[in-house]
Amino acid sequence: MSFKLLTDSDAEIPFSWVSELHLDFLRMPYAMDGQVYDYDLGEKIDVPAFYAELRKGKMPTTMMRNAEEIRQFFEPYVREGQDVLYLGFSSALSGNFQCAVQAAEELRADYPDRKLIMVDTLSISMAQGQIVRCAAEMRDQGKAIEEVAAWAEENKLRSNAYFTVDDLFHLKRGGRLSGATALMGTVLNIKPLLRENSAGQLVQDGKVKSRRKAIVALLERCLERAEDIENQEVHILHGDCVEDAHLLEKMLRERCNPGSVRIHLVGPVIAAHTGPGVLGIVFWGKVRE
Repeated sequence: MSFKLLTDSDAEIPFSWVSELHLDFLRMPYAMDGQVYDYDLGEKIDVPAFYAELRKGKMPTTMMRNAEEIRQFFEPYVREGQDVLYLGFSSALSGNFQCAVQAAEELRADYPDRKLIMVDTLSISMAQGQIVRCAAEMRDQGKAIEEVAAWAEENKLRSNAYFTVDDLFHLKRGGRLSGATALMGTVLNIKPLLRENSAGQLVQDGKVKSRRKAIVALLERCLERAEDIENQEVHILHGDCVEDAHLLEKMLRERCNPGSVRIHLVGPVIAAHTGPGVLGIVFWGKVRE
């Protein structure tokens, strides 16, 4: 490989992509019952068991990696003489990316002949993951690290993500909804629609009454914003609600002819903030507002 492509487990890519795409990932931590786990994209961690505990009322927390930990992740590759391109999850959601930038600066001083390029994807979950996949394909076509990094910067806001949650409690606990709003929404069965905006933040994009209407709204957002959907892979993500994911896939196939559809289970780090029942759709489309 002309350079090493790195990302983190908040990209939520399938673990099989790690070997398939010849990349490595920073394992993002979460804690439950006083024990810290490093999310490994489901290689060994039992994600369905995590959801079972979540539904019992367990309250996981998440944390970021510090600069020294990220340096230890990067350094073996530059020590071997490889250049590094890191595609990190949104800096608007964590200080993790700034720690990666700090780690890269330190390594450049120690390895002045090596290139370390950091790209803030302004995305998370599969909106980040599909950027990673395209970058890997470009690298395998022989593109230089600078060219791949430039492509990622120019196209990252075309990666669209829309989602809804079934329970407002976890959004309230994470500070994304007020207690009064969450209580009223629960009583009235209000389901918020959320999206990733151009700054990499998660923002509300509307609200509907009932889960069924929320699923329809996700479909409509995709149909409105997706570009060349017949030639792309659409990703549907779910937090232990696979029946809803299959319903969304069925509705999507009835309305258009996507190149392919892949369904993913949302991992513990993101589920700690959304709770079980989160449902999302990710696709390439118009530049985010």
